[in-house]
Amino acid sequence: MYRAKKIALVIPAYNEERLIRPTLQNIPQTIDKIYVVDDCSRDNMASVVQELMKSDKRIELLRHAVNQGPGGAIITGYLESAKDNNDITVVVGGDHQMPLDEVDKFLDPLIDGQADYTKGNRFFVLDKTLSKMPKLRIFGNILITALTKIA
Repeated sequence: MYRAKKIALVIPAYNEERLIRPTLQNIPQTIDKIYVVDDCSRDNMASVVQELMKSDKRIELLRHAVNQGPGGAIITGYLESAKDNNDITVVVGGDHQMPLDEVDKFLDPLIDGQADYTKGNRFFVLDKTLSKMPKLRIFGNILITALTKIA
């Protein structure tokens, strides 16, 4: 519980065997429930999650039978969170790139009624982000942003 609110975390994940462990091991106690949505991963990510579930009872693994992409995985997580009556649902990727120790900064405006939705931007700390982010992902983000602006 955070400020009397039940907080859930949705992690859409696809082939994140290598990074899901540090992602899950760095989730603060602020988070009451963790939904990892395995979007038909072809690696051993689900096994890693199942292993971590033994020591962290907050974790629940949801598995898609058909790959639905990140949007579908997020929807699956949101629906499960709503079914479990969580007050606020946070979404982060399974690639250990988001500093979850800052989650309170996003929860406070929601709880205080100052915002209906909050969103982080990993590019606010550009040098730190670029050093951690795979070069192919940086290129992909630039390309998608450019195409979106053109459209």
